[in-house]
Amino acid sequence: MKNRALKYTSALIAVFIFFSAFSIGMTAFTATEYNVGDTVVFGSYPQSKVTDENIISSLNELLSDDDFTDKKYYIGDGTVGSQKLESYYFVADKYFNGEKYRAVRFTKYRPTATHYPCPSESSNQYTNIGYFKDNVYWFKYDPIVWKILDPASGLAVSDRLIDSQAFDNENFNPESFESSTICSFLNNEFYNTAFEENEKEAINSTDNMIRLLTSSDAVNSAYGFDSNSGRDDVLRRPVITEYTAINGSVPVTYSGIRSANWLLGDIAGEGKVNICYFYGALNKADSTAVRGIRPVINLDLNSADKFTVIYKNNGEVIRADSYTEGESIETFTPDIPGYNFIGWDIALPDKMPAHNITVNAISEIKTYTLKLNANGGVFAGGSDTIEKPVTYGSALNIETPEKQGYVFNGWDAEILDLMPAHDITAKAIWAEAENTPYKVIIHREKITGGYDTEEIALYGRTDSEITYSPAEEEGFEVDSDKSNLTGTISPGGDTVLNIYYRRLSYLVTFDFNNNTAKEYLMYKHGQSLNPPIIPEREGYAGKWVPDIPDVCTGSEVYTVSWEKNKYQISFDTDGGTFINNALYEYEEAVEQPEAPEKEGYKFIGWDSEIPDTMPAENLTVKALWEISEYKVTWNINGRITEETLEYGSPVTPPEVIAPEGYVFTSWGIPVPENMPAGDLAFTAQFERAEYTLTWIIDGSVIKTENLYFNDEIAEPEAAERNGYSFAWSEHPSAMPSRDLIINGSYTKIPDPEDIPYIKIRNYQQERTVDYKTTITFRAVTNAKSGNNIKWYINDEYKGNGQKFTVSKAASSFTVKCVTQDENGNSITSQTQTVKVKTCFWAKLIAFFRMIFRRLPVIEQ
Repeated sequence: MKNRALKYTSALIAVFIFFSAFSIGMTAFTATEYNVGDTVVFGSYPQSKVTDENIISSLNELLSDDDFTDKKYYIGDGTVGSQKLESYYFVADKYFNGEKYRAVRFTKYRPTATHYPCPSESSNQYTNIGYFKDNVYWFKYDPIVWKILDPASGLAVSDRLIDSQAFDNENFNPESFESSTICSFLNNEFYNTAFEENEKEAINSTDNMIRLLTSSDAVNSAYGFDSNSGRDDVLRRPVITEYTAINGSVPVTYSGIRSANWLLGDIAGEGKVNICYFYGALNKADSTAVRGIRPVINLDLNSADKFTVIYKNNGEVIRADSYTEGESIETFTPDIPGYNFIGWDIALPDKMPAHNITVNAISEIKTYTLKLNANGGVFAGGSDTIEKPVTYGSALNIETPEKQGYVFNGWDAEILDLMPAHDITAKAIWAEAENTPYKVIIHREKITGGYDTEEIALYGRTDSEITYSPAEEEGFEVDSDKSNLTGTISPGGDTVLNIYYRRLSYLVTFDFNNNTAKEYLMYKHGQSLNPPIIPEREGYAGKWVPDIPDVCTGSEVYTVSWEKNKYQISFDTDGGTFINNALYEYEEAVEQPEAPEKEGYKFIGWDSEIPDTMPAENLTVKALWEISEYKVTWNINGRITEETLEYGSPVTPPEVIAPEGYVFTSWGIPVPENMPAGDLAFTAQFERAEYTLTWIIDGSVIKTENLYFNDEIAEPEAAERNGYSFAWSEHPSAMPSRDLIINGSYTKIPDPEDIPYIKIRNYQQERTVDYKTTITFRAVTNAKSGNNIKWYINDEYKGNGQKFTVSKAASSFTVKCVTQDENGNSITSQTQTVKVKTCFWAKLIAFFRMIFRRLPVIEQ
């Protein structure tokens, strides 16, 4: 069986452009015939565990914590869907002696399915084969051996299990291989780790360049597999690498081959995917189970039989040469711009081994000279030149020079950001500045002599001619003999133009408009004007016309204008109604004001006489007042008293004696402390007094209540006693003007036939009769003294007898009758209420009945 290696080279285009003097040595490939089952070597991946202690020690010295990459594998609690990414599995890649190695460190043990928890600390698939957490283990990048399945298409599968992953980390029921996380892993992380850029070009591109064998592929006899899926097929029993074992697959040795269960690329349904057991039979497993993987690719087999020597400088590829195994390696000494080549970090063998080799140049960076000329300008330190050594590739950080009056316009030689591989000599280029400053100083003559100055900052192009046109200013004229209006803008910005303004003078005339002579005075423009004092004139005021400004602005004549003064009469009403002050011109007729008013007082005149015409002075007059008297009336329950008080004097109410059963509350309106300006009338207000009513039965108080005078007294109910009657002591029906105690007592009930009674025949609790009805009431009694019957109308005794007549009733009333038993105790009937119709129509009907002598008569 043939063993072949595929070309290993770099395609770093940017490096080739920068090192344009180089060319990468390439050797043409020759076509080779392959058969199903042949193997080729293509790419590399961490596989074998490093056991050489010297190599491990050297690799550990190169390693730091910052080198590790977090793989972020999943851990769950055993429930599907509970899995979450955690940081516990870390890897780092390092080069040593031209070989590539991977460090692995983990702080937890990876579960055998992504939704499982971590396995037991004491015994698991890791500790059983000698891997323990918190240690660092190293694995060498070995060439990947591929077994050819179809020479025509270049279809090949790795002959080993080279990693451990789940078919899908999160989705327990993935829809397809294309949507699974294993597809993403193979075509991203695995693809970019296992193959260099030039090797990727040799993979025949499909939608997914890297995939897995399907269950039908694994029994395809055309690919060299046994078509019986349950049979022990050695081609379905790939060897497991140590790197695969430390990633979570469980190694099992069967018939001399150390293998493990591995994933196939198709779905079995219901959360299951197809797998192949370590002994070669096909079966199923959870889609989240961590199992070994055998990537499948399509290779351009015409690119086989080559291994590559990669030459690097500072991590960049500068050349790649491909050789067959055993071919002599050509000696290569690079010419590296900006560097002095010293040698390679490892010695190359004479013959090409069956793997790729990477060597790094040991070189010394060169230093070149940078010379800059400010060309009339200066640098920050004051020097006009800069000359300094700069290492190749260092940032130049060129300082920009300055030249007064000019703008820096670059250098006369090309200067990049980094130092090239040669000396640099450059001179500054300058252009005239467009904003070079210059001054215009304006000198204005002061009133007291000398000049006030004003500076104007202007800007223009260096060395250009300038002319300043002064503006016309009121009260000034330009002194051309002293002024300079033209010049040239100097680079130093010190050009100055001076303009002088001469102040003008004016003649001012003051006319007093009387027998006094006029005054003539000279003033400079802007000088303060001080006019002569206007003479006094009784009753008149003079003012200058036109108004005299504060300062002089030209020749002018000012004349005094005379006007009569106005004087004021002020009216002090001494608390009375307000009278506006009156203003009159001198000698103007004065009007007499209306008399003021003052609450509680009578106006009797002013304290001084008001003149007929206005004098040449202000006047003040004050009102004179006489106090007024008013009447106070007090009404106490119909008794009226009166008194007379002066306005503002104290008001004292008389003593009030309230009627029986009432208390005094107020005078109806508030009584002022002092007499106002008007008569007062007060009526005493009374309210019913409140008293205490106490109900007592057999010496015990059963109820206490407060009632107002004349409130109706309602008897409370008493508890019933068998064989006894209860009665309250005689008491008024309304509350008297005192506290009241009413006692109740129980009396044994005699035989009903012996109980004396009295009642009104045909008793009705309430009946209604017409206006002016005559009604006769009869008494019914079994009392022995029944002939001694008393009648009460509205609780007022009216007469004795067996019957009683109310004639021509004109208002509603109550009626009851009273007699005595054999023991002299009073017996009272129930009270009957008779309501009499008293409305207009009732009275009208009674009137006509009376005319016809038909007034109603009732016998009850």
